[in-house]
Amino acid sequence: MLCLPCVPTLHRFVHSYFRRSLLRAFYYDGKDVDLADFANCPWVPVLLFGTTLSEYMRPKDEAPHTVFVLTQFVMGCERTRFIPTPASLTLSTCMALSCAAIDGVVLTKMTAWWSRLSLALLNLSQGAWLRFPTRTSARRPLRGRFGDKFLRFRVFLCDAMPAMLLWFAIYTSMLMINENAVVPKSTSCQKFRVWFRVAGGLILVFLGVLSFIRHIPAVSGWLLASPLVRHIHMFLMSPHVAHEPPKYLYLADGGPMEDLGLVQLLRRRQRWILSVDCGDDPECRLLDLREALALARAEGLCSFYDWADPRRDLEVVLQEYIRSREPFLHLGVLYARRDEDEPERVGEIFHIRMRLLE
Repeated sequence: MLCLPCVPTLHRFVHSYFRRSLLRAFYYDGKDVDLADFANCPWVPVLLFGTTLSEYMRPKDEAPHTVFVLTQFVMGCERTRFIPTPASLTLSTCMALSCAAIDGVVLTKMTAWWSRLSLALLNLSQGAWLRFPTRTSARRPLRGRFGDKFLRFRVFLCDAMPAMLLWFAIYTSMLMINENAVVPKSTSCQKFRVWFRVAGGLILVFLGVLSFIRHIPAVSGWLLASPLVRHIHMFLMSPHVAHEPPKYLYLADGGPMEDLGLVQLLRRRQRWILSVDCGDDPECRLLDLREALALARAEGLCSFYDWADPRRDLEVVLQEYIRSREPFLHLGVLYARRDEDEPERVGEIFHIRMRLLE
């Protein structure tokens, strides 16, 4: 029971190692920076980190994963709503979450339960659970008298304490079962039966029933604050289905959904978009760009065309850029009208693919 508070730390071992490696490799003196510091600096552009939100969907959604965005101003997605970014969120955490490739592939591309179990047993999870505060709590900076780390640990204890008490009750019941498992012949087995029913009842009622009642947050909310309960649901491939997001969201690499951040900018109907593609695409087939364009079309956001000659087919334009030595790809965007009275809006995408030109 004393190890329960350490479960999140053990689960985040690979994530923490990756984040520490980023700090030592790319940060001045290895010191991390809070996103709140960038929000207060007028010279810093909008930092857009694309991640994949897993294990949560609304009743009308088709898949339990979607694009989740982290910036220095707001974080969220259409599925969860956008809220102000907590002051405690650091730049290295956002970088590590947006590059958590193992979790992104396993949770979105693989549908076998054993793949998730293997990921947990080998402790290879690069993603992490992010506490998703309410609108009111998000406006209050997560800072305390004894430092941010102490306050975050205190918040975790407050969230997980009810579930820890439940685990303590189950563990105590099992100890009593073991204590009364062997009795003399002259003694009744009544105590053993009682404690066995108590332990089984606690597991069945709280973990087997109440933790799956997602539409009653007062019942399932405190159970889902437990890392062990969340992992059990992840193994069982049982995503959180509710109109409101849970208190903890699991974020991983944004590559399986949309790696460039284009869709978020297209949703905001931006006039000019600069896209730099450094993804894993050795044959330069523009895989990330194609996925972003397909996702935007599926949502009905806009249509795309060649800026120089709108009559040309888009696939021909992409293939021509792949074979050419042009430094960038220039595409036009025609945004879909939200109503009949809305004026026509267009945009431009300047896409740069990092490649070696022979």
